[in-house]
Amino acid sequence: MEEGNIYLLYAGLLSYPDDGIRRRAMEIQSLLRNKSEKSSTYMEKFIELLECHTREKLEEIYTSTFDLHPICYPYAGYHLFGDDYRRSQFMTRLKEEYRKKGFFPPDDELPDHIGIILKYMGTVKDDETILNECLLPVIEKMTSLFNPLFNNPYFYLMTSLLLFLREKMGIERKEISFTDGGCNHE
Repeated sequence: MEEGNIYLLYAGLLSYPDDGIRRRAMEIQSLLRNKSEKSSTYMEKFIELLECHTREKLEEIYTSTFDLHPICYPYAGYHLFGDDYRRSQFMTRLKEEYRKKGFFPPDDELPDHIGIILKYMGTVKDDETILNECLLPVIEKMTSLFNPLFNNPYFYLMTSLLLFLREKMGIERKEISFTDGGCNHE
């Protein structure tokens, strides 16, 4: 179940950085190398930028990217519906779908967290509805919120994920461009 592993590894990379982040990134890089050249290129850049920072700096970057006054919230419902009642309905439907497929996310995280959705995708055979109507449009929106000139490693991670999802769905779109900056220790 190689594709399921890819989803699970992406989910792990979108969690708060821990000591295993580099190992998971290298593992997914080796899986992507044979599946998706474009996605693999962006994962390679993510790994390169991981090597430029200490774990503490990665934690700081993660927090500013996804948690405190974030560049982009890691919640699908927020990107799809904002903060109105439809987000609550969406989360309820997600929970129901998860239960139907035997997936039980942790109680301490909202069901629309991108990492939870990726874990779900990694444990089910296929769920094209979630992929088409939720995951792909949300990752497209999240990726568009980054400014690649700031050399945020999570831009490259999200772009790698986006390209992987597009290839999985057979969607060819204009290549996402980025500047090839090196380490930036600001």
